[in-house]
Parts: sequence; C-alpha cells; structure tokens
Amino acid sequence: MLSRNGNAMHFIGMTELPEDVLAIIVRTMMAQPRRPEALIALTSTCKALYKLRPCELRKASMRDTVAHSLQVRPSTSELQQKGILRGSPVVSSRLSATREALERDLRRVAMAHSLERRPSAGELHEKGIMKGMPYESASVILLREKLRKAMKKDAAARLLLRRPSASELQERGIMKGRPFESVHVIAAREQLQRAMTLHAVTHSLERRPSASELHQKNIIKGRFSEGGAIIALREKLQQAMRRDSVAQSIETRRSVGELKECNIIKSSPVVSPCLAAQREALRMEMAKTAVSRNLSTRPSPAELEHRGILRPRAKSMV
Repeated sequence: MLSRNGNAMHFIGMTELPEDVLAIIVRTMMAQPRRPEALIALTSTCKALYKLRPCELRKASMRDTVAHSLQVRPSTSELQQKGILRGSPVVSSRLSATREALERDLRRVAMAHSLERRPSAGELHEKGIMKGMPYESASVILLREKLRKAMKKDAAARLLLRRPSASELQERGIMKGRPFESVHVIAAREQLQRAMTLHAVTHSLERRPSASELHQKNIIKGRFSEGGAIIALREKLQQAMRRDSVAQSIETRRSVGELKECNIIKSSPVVSPCLAAQREALRMEMAKTAVSRNLSTRPSPAELEHRGILRPRAKSMV
C-alpha cells in the first residue's frame, strides 16, 4: 500500500496497518465465496491476519488439514511392517498397550531371574569366559586382549615370512599338487586317488584266498577258531624254545680239538669249512683217479701165474 508524506512516497506493509483495517479486509474477502483459497493464503502470511480469521474459516481450514493428513497417512499394514503398530489391526489400541505392558513386565521378571542365576565372576574366570581377574576393569582387560592379538599377529607374520615356498613343500612331499593348481583341484584329485585305492583294496579282498586255503598252504599256523593274538603268542613261544634249544646245543657241543682228535674235522681249525671241504673233495678225486689208473695197469692172472706170484689153480678132474 502506498502513502504520500509530502512529496515522498513509501510502501506500508500489511503488518503496519491498524487492526480494524485488517478486520475490514478479512470481512471483505470473506464476502467473496468464489475464491476462498485467497483468504486462506492471505491470512497465512502473518500472525495478525491469522488471529483475525473467522470461526467458520478456522474450522474449514482445520477440516481441510485433517482431511489431507488422513489421505496421506500410511495404512495399517505399512505401520505394522515398520514396527510402529505392534498389535493386529483388529485389536484396539488400549488392548495393544496392555499387552505391551504385560510383555515388558514378563521380560523384566525373566531378566531379574537370569541375573539371580548367573554365575559369579570367579566361576566365569575359571571357565575361561572372563579373561581378566575379577578385580580388573574392563578397559584393562580389553587393552591386554588387544595387545595379545597384536603379538599373535606379529608372530604369525614372522612365521609367514620364514615359511618355505610352494616348490620346497612339493619337494618334501607336503604339498601334493603343483604350485599353480588350486586347492579344489588338488582335493578332488586326492579324493579320486583314495576312491581308486579303496576300489583296488576291495577287489583284492574279493580275490584273496580263503582261510582254509591259507591253512593248507601253511600260511595260517593255527586253527580257524583261534584268535590272531593266541597264534602270535604261540609262534613267539616256539621261536623262544628253538632259540633256547640251539643255545643249549651250542653250549654242550665239543671243542674243535676234540673233533679233530675224533677225525671229524680233517683240517686245521684256522682253515674255513668251505676250503676244508673243497680240499677233502680234491683229495678224494685224486685217490679215485690213482685207484683207477692202478686197476687199468695191473697184470692179468696168467701173467701173475707165469711170474710165480699167483699159484696155478688145480685142474679140474674129468
């Protein structure tokens, strides 16, 4: 609004007008029902005009505000999904509040009961649940745990730096596959090899001879009804008995001098049995050759009679 003050002109704001003038403006605009939103927009610009709203306009404005809020408010299912509406849509709010209070009381009672039954700090420390001493604060315990973790991490990093390479592990037979192969491929190959070994062992067990055949071939020493421990114990006992018998025979055997005197040992004690046996065989061959030569060169009976060595035989009488 313009006002003249001498030759100067200045604007007067709506808030600077008197209250009765503002009331006249509001009543004038109320008399024009074709544009009710203009009055609502005008009275919303300042507190002075808002206070001058008629009762009908205030009620209509509040009615429109409530209707707009009801239109844009979320549905019951959306409120239930967001956790704002606790109960079912068909349950009244008073009943839902009562149920919430009852659930809170039940949780409070359960919490109090759990606190009464919880173990003491000493028991938790003995079971390894509480790391520090009961008199230590949580911050000190947490700091010590962080320090232990850092020390373990440093030790693991040091071991990783000193660990052997993949080629060294493969040379030692620790890593089965090649360095460029994945763990899944190596595991699958190992599983396949175990399956093949199991199949081969199963096939060998199916083809193995029966217990009776092994007993006939003297591979199984005992009877079928005897256990393996009993058979092994009996074999050990027989071996021990044979060992004792051999040891007793060695202790009671005659000396080398006695055997030589009895002409059982032909050679000197310093000669090995192999050389002595070969020498005896050679002597026997030489004696046999000499006897054969003498037999082939001996004179006939007629020559011996002619020489007078063999007496002539008496002629048989006719």
